[in-house]
Amino acid sequence: MTRKRLYILVAIPAGYLPLSYLVLVCYVFLNLALGRDIEFASGSIMWWIIWLGICGTVVQWPFYILWALNSRELTFKLRLAWVVVIILLNMFAMPYFLYCKYRNRTRDGLIHKIRKGALRRFLEGSPVAEQPRNGLS
Repeated sequence: MTRKRLYILVAIPAGYLPLSYLVLVCYVFLNLALGRDIEFASGSIMWWIIWLGICGTVVQWPFYILWALNSRELTFKLRLAWVVVIILLNMFAMPYFLYCKYRNRTRDGLIHKIRKGALRRFLEGSPVAEQPRNGLS
């Protein structure tokens, strides 16, 4: 199989994760707006959508964590940062990590999303610039 076909094959379960979460959120808000009880009867379509989303997350977690830890293009700090992001933002981070891997942007994909300058410099591995104190060099 070509690289593109493999990524498409992996993107299907990864893309389902945020989709299942968004369907759940829409379902809950719609029922709240209509004044209905929020119930998930066992075996209903909503129950299956949610259950498959949760199972998909739990099953894919180890693969994405190992993939992030074994990414040779990343520094050790970036590997750990990706693992933390995958664990904390699981349903949304796994498809984003896959997208970054496909575009060969795993180094930049995470750093450019970080707003804090000190954390960004830490992950990039660049030294912290000395700031003059009291206007003196």
